[in-house]
Amino acid sequence: METNHTKGKWECIGNSDNSYSIFGDKEDSQKTAELVATVHGNDVYKNLANAKLVAAVPELLEALRDVIVMASKGLLMKQEVSKIELDKIQATFERAYSAIEKATK
Repeated sequence: METNHTKGKWECIGNSDNSYSIFGDKEDSQKTAELVATVHGNDVYKNLANAKLVAAVPELLEALRDVIVMASKGLLMKQEVSKIELDKIQATFERAYSAIEKATK
């Protein structure tokens, strides 16, 4: 399933007005950042939390897709898995935990 959102990792950067801008990698030869979203509000702490959550979306989406693929193949329910399967499961969950940490820390 292909998506049309800005590819690559996104990051949030604070602005002088207590808003946050979320940038992603622009797909051109100049490798400049592309503005994805801006988070505004009266609560600077909530703005930061919301911006972090938005910035983590591509990684959360990728991890969720991988978990769905593993579940559809029955890998998460097998009593015994091969070393290769176990490594894939562990790597997927590590990416998921990392994306959640990025969104919430």
